[in-house]
Amino acid sequence: MPTIGNIAQHIGPATFGTVMETNPTYSTTPGYMRNMGISDAYQFGTLAYTTTTNTSNLTYTPTNAAGPVGVVVIPAGSYIENFNVDVTTAFNAGTNNTISVAIAPTNGVAGTVVFQVVGTGVSIPIGRWALGVVGTNLACYSGSGANTNIPYWINSSNTQTTPTDMIVQAWFTGTGTGATTGACTIGVGYVLRNPDGSWYQQTPTYPITNPPVITY
Repeated sequence: MPTIGNIAQHIGPATFGTVMETNPTYSTTPGYMRNMGISDAYQFGTLAYTTTTNTSNLTYTPTNAAGPVGVVVIPAGSYIENFNVDVTTAFNAGTNNTISVAIAPTNGVAGTVVFQVVGTGVSIPIGRWALGVVGTNLACYSGSGANTNIPYWINSSNTQTTPTDMIVQAWFTGTGTGATTGACTIGVGYVLRNPDGSWYQQTPTYPITNPPVITY
């Protein structure tokens, strides 16, 4: 199977759109000509209050202790749906607490902030934080503190002349008395698309080769 970023992509009629049957003869039969929808993909990384640099990659640790620590990378062109921040230990800086998530095409370079959990004058308590969640002095934003940056749901590489896989970065900032606790898991939900952001694969060459060749 060809690979886009770090995601193995299945090639076949059920890849995008997941049409169950393409023969119109069966269109009147229940269960045929049915669009099953597009499957979601998720990646997860962990963040602690000690990670405070805005170029820090979001990393995960495999359950297999022998496996390497990996970096969360979104394949080029993906439709990013949301970020879930599951706080397992409260972030407790004395004044303000902020968890920021960014995407960047280049390792070690500060990317574009696309999601933030902001606690103004409050800690970020245990719980799940995603868009639409608003509490007392605590809110989630798409963009840097307001909806001013590129909307992340358009295309994970829409600022690039040549679409590239995007590295996910995450870090914590606090003001006042320094934080002494804070841990969370960040889940990135997205749907695979073509690298240029289009939704469907183009027709493969005929006759089909093994492996199939698909152009964009």
